[in-house]
Amino acid sequence: MCAMDFISADLMGGVLYRTGTLAEGAEKCDFYVCKKDSKWDKERKYGQQSKLQKQGELGKWNM
Repeated sequence: MCAMDFISADLMGGVLYRTGTLAEGAEKCDFYVCKKDSKWDKERKYGQQSKLQKQGELGKWNM
């Protein structure tokens, strides 16, 4: 089921980034979705951390 998230995000013009899911044995689902080719997508593709990642702000939205 979690694999469908990537397809769904893509069909809506987004990109899903995830480090783990409960179904895969992680403690929590850890993800974010951004628009394709947005600043955050490009930073992730080229290995740069976004300002939110550096500040640890993304963790506030983890499920």
